[in-house]
Amino acid sequence: MKSKRFLCLLLVLLMVFSLTPSETRAETTVYFTAVNDQLLPDLSDETMPFWSGGRLYVPSTVITGTDLGLFYSRSRDKSTAVVYRQGSALTFNFAAGTVADQNDRQYSGPAIVRSDVVFLPLDLLTQFFSLDYSYTRVTYGYLVRVKSDTVVLSDAKFIDAAAMSMEQRYNEYMKTHSDSNDPGNTPDQNTDGDRDPVCLALRVTDEESANVLLDTLASDNATATFLFSEEQLSSPGDLLRRVVISGNAAALRIDASGGSARTLSAIERANSALWAACNEKTRLVALYGASDKTLRAVRAAGYCPIDFDLDYSGGLPTAAQAASSIARQARSGGCIAYLGADTAVQADWNTLLSRLRSSSRLITALNELAVTKDA
Repeated sequence: MKSKRFLCLLLVLLMVFSLTPSETRAETTVYFTAVNDQLLPDLSDETMPFWSGGRLYVPSTVITGTDLGLFYSRSRDKSTAVVYRQGSALTFNFAAGTVADQNDRQYSGPAIVRSDVVFLPLDLLTQFFSLDYSYTRVTYGYLVRVKSDTVVLSDAKFIDAAAMSMEQRYNEYMKTHSDSNDPGNTPDQNTDGDRDPVCLALRVTDEESANVLLDTLASDNATATFLFSEEQLSSPGDLLRRVVISGNAAALRIDASGGSARTLSAIERANSALWAACNEKTRLVALYGASDKTLRAVRAAGYCPIDFDLDYSGGLPTAAQAASSIARQARSGGCIAYLGADTAVQADWNTLLSRLRSSSRLITALNELAVTKDA
């Protein structure tokens, strides 16, 4: 009788351990890459996309040997890489950390070289060369899909068609890591960090106040997200360029009460103004007055509506109380907090940042990963 109970207990323990995911699976985030209707074959740490400075970076292999209609050339002597097609070119200077087009117009978003692989900022590539991309959570991680006007399948149909291939490549990738039996061999693909970050967002109403907030962020080695309306982007001055160049994020604040069509038109107009002002576009949008139908339409169009975990548009209680609430919320995987107008938060800004720093929180600008992780 005792031997039977022992065998039953042993079987239960074996089942429990067999169902427990390995440490590598829990800690590894996998990014698949596709171009139009082709899932790229290479799934490895050396060429896997990653986030840095609020931007999604992809390897130069998305250009070479694919049907995007772009060409790629690298000069090791000059420490540069050029992405081009007829009449248009972007030159990335690795040493200087600069990007310029064929007319020497400067852009933000330097290339990053890792283990001799060149990674390029996906948002700049797609905006400059009139391409598109999507970033979608799938069963085994995320799918980064770069698209031209020759694409056939929708994202949903492509994911369904590529499901078996992604599963096979994921299993091969995980087997490589489990065979190494060394969790330290798996690099952190997301250099923006994922240690329960705090993302602070503010509405721009006064250029002088916003510049004061930017000064403090720079001295604290922190970044935030600044919300601009369509009207503000039509005559942005130097503030918008400073926000972008300094590594902070510029997002769109859009009145969505007029329905889906008007909201999407407003986003497109605002992005056109943003591009004209500083060679940038964004998918980050803060919508107010949006119905569920409008939210679905905006997401379907490829934009990332911001869902705030905490909303202080009515005013901060006190800087200490707000910092405590934000830090507490961040323990659950990060916190996106809307602080209201720049003028309203200016008096409490130093105290708020100081309290958040003392809680060992990463204070960073929003990116698509932070906005879509729970979508």
